[in-house]
Amino acid sequence: MPTIQGKLNGNISGRVRFTPTHPFIDSSTTPETLIINAIEATFANSEFTINVPQSQSLQGGEAVTYKVEIEYLKGNTIYYKQDGTIWNAPVHQQPDGNWYTGATHTSESQLLDQVSKDEYLPLQNPFHAVIPDTTDTVDFTTLQGIPQLEPWLDIGIARLAELLTSVAKYRDRISSKLVIQGAYNATTTYEFGNVVSFNGNGYVYSSNTPSSNNSPPTIGNNAYWVMIAQKGEPGGTGAQIIGYNPTTWSGSSEAAARGDVVDAIQSIPNPDLSNYLTVAAGLPRNNPVMTGSAKRSALNYPAPTEDLAQEIPTAQYVEQAIAQARISAIPKPIIFAKRASSITLGQNKKAKIIWNPRVIYDSAILDSNGIITIPEDGDYLFYLALKFVVIGNYQSNQGQQQFDCEGILYNQSSSADVGYICVERHNVGQATYVRYIQGMRYEPDISAGTQLIIQAGTYKIGTADYVISSSRVDSDAAHNYLLVWRVQ
Repeated sequence: MPTIQGKLNGNISGRVRFTPTHPFIDSSTTPETLIINAIEATFANSEFTINVPQSQSLQGGEAVTYKVEIEYLKGNTIYYKQDGTIWNAPVHQQPDGNWYTGATHTSESQLLDQVSKDEYLPLQNPFHAVIPDTTDTVDFTTLQGIPQLEPWLDIGIARLAELLTSVAKYRDRISSKLVIQGAYNATTTYEFGNVVSFNGNGYVYSSNTPSSNNSPPTIGNNAYWVMIAQKGEPGGTGAQIIGYNPTTWSGSSEAAARGDVVDAIQSIPNPDLSNYLTVAAGLPRNNPVMTGSAKRSALNYPAPTEDLAQEIPTAQYVEQAIAQARISAIPKPIIFAKRASSITLGQNKKAKIIWNPRVIYDSAILDSNGIITIPEDGDYLFYLALKFVVIGNYQSNQGQQQFDCEGILYNQSSSADVGYICVERHNVGQATYVRYIQGMRYEPDISAGTQLIIQAGTYKIGTADYVISSSRVDSDAAHNYLLVWRVQ
């Protein structure tokens, strides 16, 4: 935030006002502020200090243009008659402290109301100035004034100069240049931007401090030089006619003259090409016979119907055709859990199943208390299998009695049953009854973070005297398990 200090001649009081010529952003506040209105400060004894907002900095500092106004404070006393009109003629004050019309008191003098009023009057014409975006104190006399009517050209020139001299990437582009110096000489003093050749490589002097007798490295860079061009690998020996020799030519990197190439070709005996019509031993010797106009197949599967009789399949075509026939694997469940110990239930009661031991892919999804935390929004499929053992107590003349074995999905987040995963009703006539039940439930649109549990219960049906003496989920891990998939 720039601080501007100034001093005026004389000994006056007043105020100074800085009005931005266009809106800008004050980046020193949180959140940033759009500056539109004028900034004012009062002063006494001709000295003033005013803080203007800091603009949105452009790396090197962006100047802001203000309209500057200086006003002096003038005290003014106004006298009003009792009817409210202003009295501008001579006045006098009586011993009672009141003011009256006329220079002296007479019978016609009228009582006046005295009102003192301070006014700010322009000290000079307003002018425009460029205020630098700096945290330093700025002397008012150093402000750069610009024309009042059309300031934009001067503003643009001032900002351009500010950017070109303060922003690093612009300043470096203007100031840096390459000066070709030829081969490196240890006695020459080199400066930033000098380019030399050394050991077949090209280097540019990169230090801001001129120096001599600091040779470039054999390869790469050092504190004074940066390699900008590296010599290539040595070429082969130039072509020479030495005569073709299959022994000495084998493995040689030397270039052959045209005469030697002709000799090498002429040394090849006339070949019998009849054997090249066949293929390797054990494979068919004849080319396939085409019944139509054969052509190479389209790369993408499937081929157009009209080309099925003519196309020869490529390897890519065959691989894509095989891929089309593949069957997707069954996706992994996000939970696979077992229960290896008994859970006591009872008549018309249900209990939470704590899966232990369990096999899961992420302990954050199923914890040790049996709580399932849905990992992400989506549709889910639940598969549950349970083994129930029910022991009854009923009168012999009642015959078979009915009861339900239930596996229930419960929403612990909302404290409400979601619904059955599996449920079966049974007629039992013996004291001990064992039943294996299983089922699936598809539940769409479950939100991430929802907490669910699995409950098991046994309930008698009707009002007969039959009661369930005891019931349990039996300790049989092979028949007590849970699978959960995220479908989509």
